[in-house]
Amino acid sequence: MVRITSYGRSARRRTILNLARGFYGRAKNCYSIAIQRVHKGLQHAYKGRKLKKRTMRQNWVARIGAAVREYGLSYSRFMHGLVLMNCQIDRKVLSQLAIYEPMSFRSLVDMAAQLSVQSHPSVHRTTNLHQLGNVRNLLGLDNSTAIVSPARLMRKSSSFLHAATAEFVKQEAGASAATATVSKPSTSPASPRSKPTSSKTSAAPPS
Repeated sequence: MVRITSYGRSARRRTILNLARGFYGRAKNCYSIAIQRVHKGLQHAYKGRKLKKRTMRQNWVARIGAAVREYGLSYSRFMHGLVLMNCQIDRKVLSQLAIYEPMSFRSLVDMAAQLSVQSHPSVHRTTNLHQLGNVRNLLGLDNSTAIVSPARLMRKSSSFLHAATAEFVKQEAGASAATATVSKPSTSPASPRSKPTSSKTSAAPPS
């Protein structure tokens, strides 16, 4: 007798196993385990579709902020300048411009900075030279000292941090030693009573 199988049931089973393709262990070929993993995976996919939009926007904002700081402008001032320009470019395209078209992005930064400064006269655009001057003051370098490469600047900054850390540790050790000296009274333990030693006089040998 020919066995008649249900088309709907087999199709549903085949769909679940297709969704579970590539899963670890028996979850890829055992239906009772695969259906649980597939349902849980679909739940995570639903949440992931919402979180992906937030994560990508955070990445775009971080890239734009890092790019505009190279030209001495903050992210908020840059976006405010774009609003004043009535620029309709979204953050995704701005981040791509900052990576692949730096000259076009710099022109946008210049125009946004000009409008932002005009709307807020108290805002001053900081340049890389001002930031480098602040770094020189922090590291104790004068203007005559030339920093030829970023690697040299990193070496100077690391040596400065090591020296500052060592000085701080030395000060903390001195303060803790002084506190311990003040808190502990200098009392020596009582010495045990010494027993008198009896000197035995040996008798003189008979002559």
